[in-house]
Amino acid sequence: MGLFDKVSGLFSEKEKEIGFLDARAMVESEFEKENNIFSDTVSKKYSEIKYLLGNLGKSAVGLESHEINLDEGNKRYRRIIITSQKNLAQQLKGLSSKLTPPAETDFETVSAYSKKSFDAITRDLLPYWKNIALAKLMLKDEIRSVGENIEELSETFKNLGTGPMAQKMASLLRAKKAFEDFDSRTRNQKNAEVVLKEAELKAKEIQLKIREVKQELEKKKNSPEAKEYNLLFSEQSEKQGEKNDAVASFNSEIAPAEKVLKRLLVLSGGNSLLDDKEKSVLRAMLDNPASATIIDPNGGISKKVLEVAKKMIIDGSISLKDKEKEKRLMVIGMLLEKDFYSDFFWKINKAEADLQAVNKKISIQNITGKIKNIENRIDSHSREFEEREKEADKARKESIKIKGFIEESRKRTGEIFKSVFAGKYKIKF
Repeated sequence: MGLFDKVSGLFSEKEKEIGFLDARAMVESEFEKENNIFSDTVSKKYSEIKYLLGNLGKSAVGLESHEINLDEGNKRYRRIIITSQKNLAQQLKGLSSKLTPPAETDFETVSAYSKKSFDAITRDLLPYWKNIALAKLMLKDEIRSVGENIEELSETFKNLGTGPMAQKMASLLRAKKAFEDFDSRTRNQKNAEVVLKEAELKAKEIQLKIREVKQELEKKKNSPEAKEYNLLFSEQSEKQGEKNDAVASFNSEIAPAEKVLKRLLVLSGGNSLLDDKEKSVLRAMLDNPASATIIDPNGGISKKVLEVAKKMIIDGSISLKDKEKEKRLMVIGMLLEKDFYSDFFWKINKAEADLQAVNKKISIQNITGKIKNIENRIDSHSREFEEREKEADKARKESIKIKGFIEESRKRTGEIFKSVFAGKYKIKF
């Protein structure tokens, strides 16, 4: 007794619930049983088809060999009959080769073969009905035999493709594939859940790394090294301020003499009024006064330039109004009295030296580079975390999507199963 029969004996006519595995086993068992019966039946039908095709082949040979005497009646009419006779014979030969049964007897192969063969009879013989009708006028017995064989073949192909047994096999095959589809979608769901868990786990691991590196960053920012850097940074600002003040002081001293010095630069071009070094210092005094103290630390050259300017104001080479002349001479006189080394160069140079010393300490310590490196690691982990979150979100959506497919498959499988067993059972998923 088969599994289906055993289960059938346990229940009354009322619809009963059975487990998914038992339901699938019922379908497999019923399919195997019906498939064996179907295969045996198909083998017999194949023999019948081969026999009928053999008859068609013989009919084709008979049609070809049958001679119609043109002299025994209307020649034109008989020629038309002969043409129809030959055409029909050729078509029957071709049809016989097309309809040869395959070696396989499984339902899907048989279903495809029977449909193709039934269509071939309809399609290939339809254009030759006129030939058949004409040939029948003089070849009644031969055409009757052909018609009987074709009719029997058509009925056989129809039964193989759409008969009760074929319908039952189609129903069982749909049920079998429905269970396979449900299994496949369930496996896909499990795989999607694995991918989701892995993505979520990786995201959590990276999140933990970010937290650890942030703690490392906070520790580095509050370290003695960082505190020392902050002091150095404050000192750097202070030294930069001292340098700026020293430079600004010198610039403010030179500024009132700028107009006179510009005229001197113009007048000194192309003559020996100033030598090359003096011209270089003059340009520095106009472009960047502080740089003149580097070229001329003691101010000797600068004072020579100022003396030339003073002389040219006095002799009128540099023309100024009386009031302005007096004012410019006073400014230049004050500059000439200055000790350039002590009042300007030393202050600027010391401020620059102090600033460079602080900058060197900062560069050696490199706390900002270390902090930047930690921040870069945080950024890198954050980007990786975003990627893992995207992967997890994608896997989450895929899982939801597959769950929807599973629900559809579950419903479809249940409906097909009920229809196969005439509503006696329903699956308990």
